[in-house]
Amino acid sequence: MESDSFTASTTGVSAGGMTLAVNAFGETRDIHTVALHPQAEQFFVDSCHSANTWDEALVTWEKKMEPFKPQPLSGAPAATVVVDQSGEVSGDDLVAWGRLLARLQTPECKAVMVCGGVVVDPASDYDTLGALAAALIRQRLGLFIGVGLGAKPVATQVGLEGSWDGESVWADTPTRAYDYLCDQVHESDVVVVISLQPAALSDLMAQWGEVIR
Repeated sequence: MESDSFTASTTGVSAGGMTLAVNAFGETRDIHTVALHPQAEQFFVDSCHSANTWDEALVTWEKKMEPFKPQPLSGAPAATVVVDQSGEVSGDDLVAWGRLLARLQTPECKAVMVCGGVVVDPASDYDTLGALAAALIRQRLGLFIGVGLGAKPVATQVGLEGSWDGESVWADTPTRAYDYLCDQVHESDVVVVISLQPAALSDLMAQWGEVIR
């Protein structure tokens, strides 16, 4: 990501966070965050534009990334869980998350996306459910779970487009999604929960803290 004299490039992604190589205010540095977000580079550039010094930019960037740090979960050892509560999610947003998750996936770390729905915008790069589903399939995530009626169209379309190996499922309620996660997700995995309604999100996370292993 480049804007005027400010640049940022992601050099590392893992379950432990992200590392960016950045240039701002005449200095080049590597910065790290335990948070995960596909717009981390843009967040940094925007922070620089609203700051007068390196320190101000870094503080602002860290505040922008704060909501996307892994959620503290009680109970048994848990997967790394990041919750995006930004609101309405577009196909572009969903694919951007998919690409980020694909970068950190390894044989030991399964990348999982839990989605509560998506808005298909004719003006976006993924202007149909088919185009969006095909783009998600190309990321070859470890698991995609659509939760609730809002996610049924995209979860169904992923299956119709050719789910990579049966890793795309639809759950009609957060409880069913939770049950499936308990069977499939382990401590070394990374899960992003995106676009769930507040009540459904609270229900899922409250249960999750008890059993995930």
